[in-house]
Amino acid sequence: MILPRVLVLFLIVCLCRADDICQGNTGIQWLADPNDCSVFYLCFNSASFKYMCPINSVRDFITKACVPKGSKYDTCTTKEESICLPDDRLKAHPTGNCAKYVDCEMLLTRAADVRSATKECDYPMLFDEATGGCQVPELAECGTRSVPKNPCEYEANQCKQGHCIPCYIRFPSCDGLPDGLNAWKGREDSPYYVLCKSERVVYHGQCSNKAMTQLFDPKERVCVKQSQ
Repeated sequence: MILPRVLVLFLIVCLCRADDICQGNTGIQWLADPNDCSVFYLCFNSASFKYMCPINSVRDFITKACVPKGSKYDTCTTKEESICLPDDRLKAHPTGNCAKYVDCEMLLTRAADVRSATKECDYPMLFDEATGGCQVPELAECGTRSVPKNPCEYEANQCKQGHCIPCYIRFPSCDGLPDGLNAWKGREDSPYYVLCKSERVVYHGQCSNKAMTQLFDPKERVCVKQSQ
């Protein structure tokens, strides 16, 4: 299909690497962004390049061009908005993990796209489908959505600009650890410890020692005096 010249908008290209979405692909392939109608990716084997349409326009895969948002050529926005019904306030994100949800008021009344309307519960809270709000993990109903446990699975704790201390250094993980006090993975033989429950971080800190005279013992799972 050839669109009228007046409706075809040239792509604005953001030559940003976004390798995760193309992992495992071979050859050349165009992939849609699952959360944003104005974004898609050109995959070259497992490497990818991100393409962004101008403001108020969305992708069209038939012409490989951008078309005005809401026009008769827009086949993406309608699909996005169907996530929410008119009376919905907050809705579980259809493709995200159990910590993510969609602000339906923002999506339906403020001309926002799914990406900008996507929100996230604070760690370790999860979005409960039944109550439509963030709940403690023990009470949250996640349905078929994946359930994040590690602090670094939450976007709020990740490096968005690429110029910060990596999340796994700033936050501990309780993956595979029993309930109670445990040594901080990656900071063994130090005063640092983590309190775990159901493989989630409840608290993290260090032994109280002003002169660095205590270490956390991973076997005894307590703070002990450092041997001289």
